Amino acid sequence: AMNYILSAAQSAGGAAVSNQSSGGIVERRYTFLKRLCQVLCALGFQICSLLGSDIEVQVPVNLDKYMEALFAFTSHPSQFLKSSTQITWGNLFRHEILSKNPVVGQMAIKYLRAARINLLKTGFPSKNDCPGCEFSRVDFDSDEDFNCSFNSFRAQQGEAVRLACKIVPFEAFQIAREWVQYQISVPVTAAATTYTKGLCSALSLSAVQWDAMTFFTESVFGQLFKILEKEKIPIDEGIELLQMVVNYETRDPLILSCVLTIISTLFPFVTHQPHFLPQVLFKVSACVQGPRTRAVKNVRRHACSSILRICRDYSDFMLPCFDMMYEHAKGLFSNELLLTQMEKCALMEALILVSNQFKDYNKQKAFLKELIAPVTAQWLSEEMRSVLWDPATFLAYVGADQVISDLDTEDQMGINRSQISFCVNTILGVVKRARWPANPEEAKAGSFVVSTTSDGAPIYRNPCAEPLQALLPNLFALIRTQNSLFLPENINRLSKTFSRVYDIMDVEKNFALGIPQPVLDAYDSSAYRNIVERMQGFFSSLYDNCYQVLGNAGPCMQQDFYATEDLAEQIVGSAFIHLDSVPDHRLRPLVHILYIKIFCFNY
Repeated sequence: AMNYILSAAQSAGGAAVSNQSSGGIVERRYTFLKRLCQVLCALGFQICSLLGSDIEVQVPVNLDKYMEALFAFTSHPSQFLKSSTQITWGNLFRHEILSKNPVVGQMAIKYLRAARINLLKTGFPSKNDCPGCEFSRVDFDSDEDFNCSFNSFRAQQGEAVRLACKIVPFEAFQIAREWVQYQISVPVTAAATTYTKGLCSALSLSAVQWDAMTFFTESVFGQLFKILEKEKIPIDEGIELLQMVVNYETRDPLILSCVLTIISTLFPFVTHQPHFLPQVLFKVSACVQGPRTRAVKNVRRHACSSILRICRDYSDFMLPCFDMMYEHAKGLFSNELLLTQMEKCALMEALILVSNQFKDYNKQKAFLKELIAPVTAQWLSEEMRSVLWDPATFLAYVGADQVISDLDTEDQMGINRSQISFCVNTILGVVKRARWPANPEEAKAGSFVVSTTSDGAPIYRNPCAEPLQALLPNLFALIRTQNSLFLPENINRLSKTFSRVYDIMDVEKNFALGIPQPVLDAYDSSAYRNIVERMQGFFSSLYDNCYQVLGNAGPCMQQDFYATEDLAEQIVGSAFIHLDSVPDHRLRPLVHILYIKIFCFNY
């Protein structure tokens, strides 16, 4: 029976397609292939369930034929058929007995090589650029429907790739290495349209190939560093590969974003050869200083995230470079035109993460005071105080009371909103990142321990507590002001242009309803919304971030936060004021962040 199934599966590529003269899919044949694929997957489930159970069952002698049949569907042009096999592959690669079988090992290599094709996001029903498009028109109602299905398929395949890496780690390394080398050697091609200006769109062939290769590389190397012993990791080959990626030059933002991801993925190799670190940091930081254009904005954010991720995961390794990083950051901070406020916050968080490795309370406190000194001065200024403490002044300061006739006009009050957001985001970054040493002995030696509990447990102090305590009154005032904005008299102060800025955002609606985001054929335009959407995003993120600060303040500042004068009265008079006027969707951070972190976590 398996011979017949294998024969049918191997001829599946053309079995559902009619002759060229008529074209199209023969739905009856295609339906048969779907049923046959379901039978194969069900057989795989039975094999995985019975092997290793109380019932004495041997590995089937025709396992190789079964896996060849399953692989035939995995390599079929139909996105539906490929997707249908992924869970079965995961079960086979995960199985304690089957994963050690030589047949499964050989098939794991074939599966990894096939992933180089399957991970390409092609086959949209509206296009005709690959054989899968014809099948997609049968299975999917729209490109959005296909895109949603493909994202789920990619997640399942990523899991199967990681499991296959456990079986054949060195072969997986070579396949990933070859793909990266090949992609670097191939010129980037993009349609020279007016919209993309000669750069890749999200669905350009080069961008699709780089995106698939990046996902595969992340899946493979992320697993290899976990499962291989240090002495078995191919350090020299890994460094050589990283060197190629760092030396690769491109001006295309989408490709450059993939390059940054690969650098972050391969960064563990640098820990084995520290002399390579400055070259890597220079490559990433150069992306932060790119032009502040529409196309490059996401790359700049990605570069900041990469630096933040490296400093989070390898803070002790980054410590020798701290002075160099800090001096470089101060040079960037000194020029308002070089970085956005969000990028400044990301770099500040990265520096704080590395500074935690000082393991010296006084040194860390002095650094934090110096780092946030500009924010402290701005946050405590008389102008900012008048804005934060009065709802009418706040609305005028952010421009919500102005009538705007052209929604795409230059945002005159955007700088004011960014200053408030920058201050709050900086405070949030400090409470999230500043910490004492995890080792009790190191904490004691660094003067972080102020006392002990009755059972002898150490009581720590955070070096950020003192610098932040002075900022809390204005934070409470801002929270109180935001709750007051929903009072009728303040609602009436909104101009007609911004009358609906307190409504729930479309992104949150779609997320709650499970509506997928549309396929992007160019750059993500979400960062370049009109002035009403930017104002709506400002109010939403500011509200959430204020509660994030308040929720993290307790675990971060410990007893210094709870010793704040009249803390209970300040919380009740800010976070819990005018709740009958606050919309339900605004109460979510109050419930999920403030209540859980302050009242559940700390008591």
